[in-house]
Amino acid sequence: MENETNTERKGEWQQTFLGGQFYLLDPRPEEIDIRDIAHALSNTCRYRGMCLRYYSVAEHCVLLATYAQSVGRPMSDVLALLLHDAHEAYTGDVTTPYKNMYPEIREFERGLQDMIQEKYGVPAGKPEWIDVLDQRIRWDEKVALMVPRDDWKGMHEEGPLHVAIQGWEPHKAEGVFLSAFNTLTSAIRAEAKARGDFNPDCELCGPAKERVHPGKCRVVSRIVRVK
Repeated sequence: MENETNTERKGEWQQTFLGGQFYLLDPRPEEIDIRDIAHALSNTCRYRGMCLRYYSVAEHCVLLATYAQSVGRPMSDVLALLLHDAHEAYTGDVTTPYKNMYPEIREFERGLQDMIQEKYGVPAGKPEWIDVLDQRIRWDEKVALMVPRDDWKGMHEEGPLHVAIQGWEPHKAEGVFLSAFNTLTSAIRAEAKARGDFNPDCELCGPAKERVHPGKCRVVSRIVRVK
C-alpha cells in the first residue's frame, strides 16, 4: 500500500496489475480495467484458500456464466454473472461470515460492484436469480474442494448446479475470463446494432419483427402502382 500524496483523493491507493493507482475509498470508473480484474480474480482463491486445491474466483465466475448460457439466459445475464464478483479484484475475497458480522463491508462492496457493472453495461444490483445460482454452485464447489461436513452453511435448497470444478491454473483462468468477456461484449454490441438496424416497415424482416437480416433494413414500398 502506497502513502497518500494526492490531497484531492480520499484514502490511500493500491497499485493495479497494469501499474495504475486505485483508491478504494474514492473509486472512479476510468480507473477500472477489465485486464486488472481478470488478472486479480485469477490469482484470488475462493474461500480464503481454505480448500483442498487452488480454485480461483475467475473460474467461479466463468463457470456460473457458462451455466447461465447453457440454460438459455440472454447474453446480458451471462455477462452479469461473469462480472458478479468483479469487485473482489480490488477488495479481495471477503468470506460470508465476515460480511455477516460486519454489514458495512457488504455495503462497501456493493457500491464498488455497482460502479464496475455500470461501466460495462450491466445494471446495478444483484438480482435474486444471480444470488440463487451463486449459492447453488457452493454445493458443487464444496463437494469438490472441501473436507465433507454435514452442516455446510449457505447452501441453497435447490441443490447443486452439477458443474465441473476443474481448478484452473491462474494463467488459464485469466485467459478464459478475458476471452469470455470479450466474446460476450462483442456479441451484445452486435445484437444492439442489429436492433438499431431494424426497421419495422421492412418487408424482409417480416411482419412479426422476429428476424433481422444483415445490414440496414431495406424498406420495400407497399404502394401498388397502377400501370
